Amino acid sequence: MNKEYNNEIDLLNTGVRINLDIGTQLSIEIEEVLMPLKSIFIGMDSNRYLIISCPTPFAPIKHKLYTGNHIILKYFHKGTVYAFQSKVIDITTKPIKLLFLEYPKIVQRQDLRKQKRMSCYIPVKIKFNKEEANGAILDINEGGCRSHIKKMECKDIQSVQVEDQITLLFPFPGIEGELAVSGSIKNLSCDSEGMNLGILFSKNSAEVQDRIAQYILSVYDFI
Repeated sequence: MNKEYNNEIDLLNTGVRINLDIGTQLSIEIEEVLMPLKSIFIGMDSNRYLIISCPTPFAPIKHKLYTGNHIILKYFHKGTVYAFQSKVIDITTKPIKLLFLEYPKIVQRQDLRKQKRMSCYIPVKIKFNKEEANGAILDINEGGCRSHIKKMECKDIQSVQVEDQITLLFPFPGIEGELAVSGSIKNLSCDSEGMNLGILFSKNSAEVQDRIAQYILSVYDFI
C-alpha cells in the first residue's frame, strides 16, 4: 500500500466480523509476487477461517500457497477499502481449487471518498443537455473528477454553466463499451488551452460506484 494510504487508515477492532459478501472480488498480494492477483470470496466461519477461490493467474504462484505463508487481501464495501493480512491454512484442488485462510485479527479501513483524486488520463465524451464535447478526465475519485476540453471542442458548448447537469461517457477497465456517469459542474475555468471542469458525481448506481472504486484500488496496487 502507498504511504498516503497507510497514513490515513483506520483499524477495526480484533474479532470484528468483516463485511464480505459471497462473490466479492478480492485483490491479493503475496510476498515476492509482482503480478496483480484476483480472487473471489466463497464463505467463512466467523472468527475461525475464510474460504476464497485460488488466486488467478494460478499456475505461476501455486508454489506460494503453502501452509503458513502470509498473504494480504483487499476488497470494497460501500465505498470503503478494507485490507487485512492472513495466513494460508490449506488448499484444495478437487472438485475445485479453494484456499482456506486464517480469520484476520486486524482489518485496515480506508474511506475512498476522503481520498484526494487519483491522477489519470481517460478519454471522455461529455454531454451538456443537447450538446456534447470530447475531452479527457485528468483525475478522479469516487466522488468526482476533473476534466479538460480542448479549445477546438469548446465552440459548441458556450452556454455551459456551473451547476449544469452533465453525463460523462468513457471506457473503463472491466466493462464493455462505455461507462455512463452523471454529475454536476461545480467549477469551470477557461484558458488558452481550453476549458477545465470540476465535476461532482451524482448518486449513480452501485455498479458504477464499484467500477470507479475498483479502478482506484488497482491504481493503488500499481503504486
